Amino acid sequence: MINIKCILRVGLLIITMLSAPAIASELQGVAFSQAAESGTYHCRNTDAATAMACAKLLCEANADNECVVTNYCWPAQYSAVVKFHGDDLQYDISLCGQASVAALLQSAKANCLAQRTPGDCFVIKLMDPAGDDLPPPAILWKARK
Repeated sequence: MINIKCILRVGLLIITMLSAPAIASELQGVAFSQAAESGTYHCRNTDAATAMACAKLLCEANADNECVVTNYCWPAQYSAVVKFHGDDLQYDISLCGQASVAALLQSAKANCLAQRTPGDCFVIKLMDPAGDDLPPPAILWKARK
């Protein structure tokens, strides 16, 4: 059976993305939206509200739980999603707005080491300033409190 709610959300997502196209020469921001146990979704746009609405709609089209916009950066620059995996919980940490991969990885490490629960962190998604995926580094940080 076709899920009408999902079709409407995807249609609205497409309309939102087409109604405010980003010009390649303009700096874009990136928005992240997350749902419990369903992952993190992102959208880029020159307009903050459009990027956030897009990320939330993309999340809602793919998740069973409530979606919340968790982060927005302008300009997006280098961005990443870091997975924190502890004994009793796991979640994603979205990072953005870093001038280099090295600065982004320093931020990821600092965020991991600041967690109050023991666990491991690793990068699951890494994007360059144009929004293209880069291979995530094979780095694992240990958060031990």
